[in-house]
Amino acid sequence: MGTHLLINLVYNASLLLVMVALYSGIRFNVPFGSSLPARGRDALTGLMVGLMGIALMASPWMLRPGIFFDARGILLGVAGLFFGFIPTALAVAIAGGYRVIVDGPGALPGLAVIVGCAGCGLAWRRLRPRLIVEGGLVELYFFGVTLLLVQLAALLLLPWPVALEVLRKAALPLTIIFPSGAMLLSVLLIHQRASLRNEEELREKEFFLSESQRLAHIGSWLYKMQKALIWSDEMYRLYGVSPETFTPTVDSLVQVMHPEGRLSMKTWIADCAAGKDPEPLEYRVIMPDGKVRFLVGSGKLVSGEGETYMAGTVRDITERKLAEEEKAKTAAQLLQSQKMEAVGRLAGGVAHDFNNILTAIQYYGGVLAKSYPPGDPRVADAQEVLAASERAAALTRQLLTFSRRQVIMPQVLDLNKTITDMVKMLKGLIGDDIRLETRLFGAPCLVMADSGQMEQLVMNLTVNARDAMPRGGTITIESEIISPEAGFAAAHPELKPGQLVKLTARDTGHGMTPEVRSHIFEPFFTTKPVGRGTGLGLSTILGIVKQSGGEIEVESEPEKGTAFFVYLPLSAPAQQQAEKAGAKPASLSGTETVLLVEDDRMLRRLGERLLRENGYTVLAAADGADALQALERHARPVDLLITDVVMPGMNGRELGLEVARRGLAARTLYMSGYTDEAIAKHGVLEPDLAFIYKPFTADALALKLREVLDGPADQARA
Repeated sequence: MGTHLLINLVYNASLLLVMVALYSGIRFNVPFGSSLPARGRDALTGLMVGLMGIALMASPWMLRPGIFFDARGILLGVAGLFFGFIPTALAVAIAGGYRVIVDGPGALPGLAVIVGCAGCGLAWRRLRPRLIVEGGLVELYFFGVTLLLVQLAALLLLPWPVALEVLRKAALPLTIIFPSGAMLLSVLLIHQRASLRNEEELREKEFFLSESQRLAHIGSWLYKMQKALIWSDEMYRLYGVSPETFTPTVDSLVQVMHPEGRLSMKTWIADCAAGKDPEPLEYRVIMPDGKVRFLVGSGKLVSGEGETYMAGTVRDITERKLAEEEKAKTAAQLLQSQKMEAVGRLAGGVAHDFNNILTAIQYYGGVLAKSYPPGDPRVADAQEVLAASERAAALTRQLLTFSRRQVIMPQVLDLNKTITDMVKMLKGLIGDDIRLETRLFGAPCLVMADSGQMEQLVMNLTVNARDAMPRGGTITIESEIISPEAGFAAAHPELKPGQLVKLTARDTGHGMTPEVRSHIFEPFFTTKPVGRGTGLGLSTILGIVKQSGGEIEVESEPEKGTAFFVYLPLSAPAQQQAEKAGAKPASLSGTETVLLVEDDRMLRRLGERLLRENGYTVLAAADGADALQALERHARPVDLLITDVVMPGMNGRELGLEVARRGLAARTLYMSGYTDEAIAKHGVLEPDLAFIYKPFTADALALKLREVLDGPADQARA
């Protein structure tokens, strides 16, 4: 009987071990980040342990009707030790309920075994919490002995003769099975828990590694030489491919690279495989959407576990490369701007001195032309001198426009009207083999600009397009009003916020290479043959656009034509006032007293002569200090101060203000070959200032003198 009981108990305990082994995988193998709450897992555990208890009681060793033995005591005791109160209490309720339903004389002892073993397990859990982690076979065996004693004590609840008979038959099998079964089951759970805990920690580390790689845009790879290429999840994201559709191999890796870097990658892999420890390689990959991503890869040869393989990382450096490109672009723009500014200053200075010379040439050329009788061949010679000086003056004006030092008189004008008024002239300029098309915006395109400069802008763009089409073609001039997007505004910070007038000049000519395009706005740069252009056309356009508060862009490719885009701030309509044509004075001479201040000796002598020839009393000075001394010697105010703007020491504006403060001049007339910040802001003349632009003729100066002296004094303030 005892042997039969032992066999049944061994079978029952084995069944218990199998069930617990199966369930422990379900109980502990919960994926990291699972949303199943702890109470939910506890309830699941209690339910499963209770059902296991029922399963054990369903295949017991039956000693007599209503009295049977199984391993439920081991199950409930170990449940109390490992799972805690809630799962154990639920399991006790389920298993105990079943035992009560089965009934029989052993119902009460059976229920006592369930409750007692569970309580024993909970007590050990509280007193020795490290036991379920550290283990210890001896202590676990004694824990099983405790469960055995609870089982044997519960038998004493049977009637005494029955209890003695049961103890005699069951004591030895129970003593063999209970301690050993409890110890084995506990060891199983401890190892299972440790294994699953390690797996969970590994999953956590893999998760955090994957997230770290994703956030840092760094992927890792492992290449088992000539076998498999293993990628981390981030590698697939970096290359824009999916693990389901892309198999990483050396060949497939090279295929998604930019063609220019494929040979370098193959060489780098070969060097790495040869153990040369190459430097990190920067390369580009083509994403499925056609975009290019910049990556840098590093790797080395690794040996381990009898195998040699390559391992390394790949990092996304797209943002860095784009930032470097933007920085280089900005640096190039700054360098170009500084170069253009330097050339502009040089051009302005040259133009200033050159205009002084031209003023003398034009004056004395005019004197010579008038000194000869009509029909004298020398008159024609003098007129050629004057014509040459006019061409030189026009060239100087282009230099000043480029350097943004030309004095302008901006006003609100309709760019559409400017273009329309020029169409006939432009058609005659471009010839019959070129078609001119205009596509003008339906509403007025109002801009604040100098009308002469806008005409020169349109003409220069048209002439430039004509010269790009020696075999004929089409020039299209368009205008429109646009509301720029935020990106456009960020790229053109100097533009005034708000709506813009966009002027487009497009041709179907031979186009430009990137190299030519990078130099087209530089002064004296030209691709035309010698003698066919000064190289100032587009630099003049740039100066006009900048001086008008605008921006210009160009698009061009060889054999695909060129398009220039000019952006000017849209202006509000101005109150139009009819200009009254002033009557020409009856005489250009006068009797007023004039103080002439000019640092150029030749021009000062010329000015004195011209003024005296027209009847004026003249005081002459070479600079500001000399002028103030001359006024002190004169001892009374003069009628007019004529002063050059750009002079060493005290400039013309400072002199004018000081003379006005002292009340020594009623009016002031400024003259200059170019402007600076003294009387103008970016070339725009301050209001109520009288100004004459060098070079000027004798008649032009005489007329300007009468306009200033005969006009309102507040229109010729200092």
